Amino acid sequence: MQRLRSGNIDAAALLDTMEKTAEQAERAGKIIQRARAMAQRRDPEMKSLDINEIIAGLRDMIELSAQKLAVQLVLELTPSLPPVRADRVMLEQLIINLARNAIQAMQNAPTQRTLKILTIYNASTRKVEMQVIDNGCGIPDDIEKNLFQAFFTTKADGLELGLNLSHSIAELHKGRLWAKRNSDGGSTFYFALPAENP
Repeated sequence: MQRLRSGNIDAAALLDTMEKTAEQAERAGKIIQRARAMAQRRDPEMKSLDINEIIAGLRDMIELSAQKLAVQLVLELTPSLPPVRADRVMLEQLIINLARNAIQAMQNAPTQRTLKILTIYNASTRKVEMQVIDNGCGIPDDIEKNLFQAFFTTKADGLELGLNLSHSIAELHKGRLWAKRNSDGGSTFYFALPAENP
């Protein structure tokens, strides 16, 4: 904004930024529409998807949120994962919810704030797994059992639907979503989804 006000701008760079912003706004709109559709119990659009490609496509959006709290995003995506059968926009919603939750958990962290998203294939369970790891405050023992309940929140400014919606999305896809407190601080949210072609 400062460069725009000063008149010292590169037209090509500005156009690129505007195009990326438009893409993110369009994706956010689709996510909201699909979340509403889910609430109305419409059938999901199940397709064969690459979870790594989904995460990589959301990188700019997640980084934008992360930068506001000086959080570094690290992706560790295992190559050549088997595809999963899922609704793309619902999967995007789940990933964004978990990433946003992790970023917010680090807002008071005094050390280097790092959000790590990694993927693996668990051959023993035949599931593709995603882990969202933060080094924030961790999950207090007294709220861990209520974490995925609708309207449960530790925030003072309103109701929390994101984790409950994410849990519902996982169940709809015959997957599993759970969380653990890290021994060295912070939390890890795990999402496991059956591989389509294990």
